[in-house]
Amino acid sequence: MAKKTMSKLFIPRGDGFDIDFLDYQYDDRFQKVRELMHNRRFTVGETDVAYRVINHWDQSGVLPEGVKGDGGWRKFTLPEMVWLKAAVRMRDFGLSLDTIASAKDGAMVWNKKLGLYPNFEYYVAKAWFSGADPYVLVTSEGEAEVATMAEIEAAKLFLDSFDVLLISLKAILKGMGVSTSEVKTLFALSDKEVELLRSIRMGNNNEIKAKIDDQGEITEIESTETTTSPLAPHKIKNQAEKEKMYGKVVTQYENGVPKSVQVTKRERFKK
Repeated sequence: MAKKTMSKLFIPRGDGFDIDFLDYQYDDRFQKVRELMHNRRFTVGETDVAYRVINHWDQSGVLPEGVKGDGGWRKFTLPEMVWLKAAVRMRDFGLSLDTIASAKDGAMVWNKKLGLYPNFEYYVAKAWFSGADPYVLVTSEGEAEVATMAEIEAAKLFLDSFDVLLISLKAILKGMGVSTSEVKTLFALSDKEVELLRSIRMGNNNEIKAKIDDQGEITEIESTETTTSPLAPHKIKNQAEKEKMYGKVVTQYENGVPKSVQVTKRERFKK
């Protein structure tokens, strides 16, 4: 049996996504949004795609499941129309219909019981009403996912570098004349946040504490390192003077012999 490999488009989603997704699906606050998403209001003529092309795409598996009924074409919902616009962009980039059909299966997971695409619908709603910037990600092999830019950045921790096509759902909505929330950009870490990460990743610390003010700014970082290879007192003193250290040093003795040294350093930041 061949060894199963991780998809190129593995998108790690944490508890925040689970809570947000369930809120969208079931919370009464989003009832009106869900009704807007499920409303079939776009005709085939409003797709700006020729009928013969629409029919060909349907035969090729590019179109969503819910757009064709026994009596012919039904009106499109907003998520279905957004997908169609995304497919047009993929064709503009030269992707084959087979590749786009494969991408649809990855990006638009059909829930037959509900007759909906819950995950894709959630990201369309997020593109419309939040500062998030969701994208359809497509590889040349037809693997596809939908994720926000923040989720894409997080995925880079797990994935090797590779080429991928990104299609902005927010840009598609704007192109349809929908007024969306402004994109909230990903900000660079502050110097204090970089220092905290450096303490976590590069130090040999056993414990790290950070104090923050009411504005969410880091005001102090306290790092504690314990070593079982104690330094001579004069070396500890020299190191403290060299680093202009604030903190304390505790030496643990057993039977009169120093066994470990615990060095706690504090770094305070000016506002």
